Amino acid sequence: TCEPCGSSDIVPFMVAVALVIGALAFVYHKVNTEDGARQSSHMALVSVTFAQILGVFQLTGVVSKLSMVWPDPMKSFVQMFRIFSFDINILRMSCVASFSALHLYSSKL
Repeated sequence: TCEPCGSSDIVPFMVAVALVIGALAFVYHKVNTEDGARQSSHMALVSVTFAQILGVFQLTGVVSKLSMVWPDPMKSFVQMFRIFSFDINILRMSCVASFSALHLYSSKL
């Protein structure tokens, strides 16, 4: 990025890596310890419903980034879900390692 890196700029990237590793370990543990024949369909229903709701929130956040003038009720509704549109620049990956312009562009896709 255009801003100089500080000593604490590596923290968001390391926290994200730790969260991903922790989530993967948790999912592995849950899948490995439960009996596959006895798994409840309720858990599948809850996870699919959660994924659908999160997808709608992300879509609403992306729509909020369009350069349009929104009327007041819609403007506040759309901006409320802007937090769910993930911005990869928050992780400050350029402070951890150097990336070419192609790598930075492809990570945003």
